[in-house]
Amino acid sequence: MKVLGIGLDQELLRPLEERGIEIRVKKGLLEEFGFSLMDPECEAVVAKIPHNGWLLSLRQFREEGIHTPVVGIAVPRSLAAWSGYRADFLENGGDDLLQAPADPRELAASLKRVARRFERSPEETFSFVVGGARIDISPSRVLVSVNGARLNLTNTEYRLLMILARQAGTLIPKERIHQCMYSSRHNVPDLEILGVFVCKLRKKLARAHPDARNLIETRWGEGFGILLSQGAAA
Repeated sequence: MKVLGIGLDQELLRPLEERGIEIRVKKGLLEEFGFSLMDPECEAVVAKIPHNGWLLSLRQFREEGIHTPVVGIAVPRSLAAWSGYRADFLENGGDDLLQAPADPRELAASLKRVARRFERSPEETFSFVVGGARIDISPSRVLVSVNGARLNLTNTEYRLLMILARQAGTLIPKERIHQCMYSSRHNVPDLEILGVFVCKLRKKLARAHPDARNLIETRWGEGFGILLSQGAAA
């Protein structure tokens, strides 16, 4: 099971790994929370929730159709206030909230439970129609097709397309995409590499159908998006 951890204490890592959870740790920043939810390889996120700003961010991503399971860890202001704080977390799109310091066994069980529930939910698919081309993206099968024909993409191209698909109709700044794709790596390529990947994606889409290349739009100096000026068909 692949999990992204945000702001976790180091002593939690080994016990989680011993329970079959492969965890990548990121900084305890609010921005990292959104980037993690957009990562197509992420099966769940566990984050230390220090303040209500995180709840507002989580609700925003849920409204944008990003459903990656989230388990939070928080320090209760008081035992009496805990139930209300937990209710706020769940009402804003969280999947489970544990009290800090979290017990590794309980945390591992919670992560596996929310991941299983996510797997049993209806398959998340993305379908877009551009002219005579229909582009279908199936995250569970890691499959992209144009008019039924499979598109052979590299892992990086697929991750980029998934980030854009999950927020179709929205302009995503280049910096945000870049951070999502490379925040966990040591050797980070220049920001302009995104333009190269978009170009390669368009060429592959165009080979499948000429209209498909128009799926991804560019706003020079700003970012990229899918169907920013057109309707998307599901």
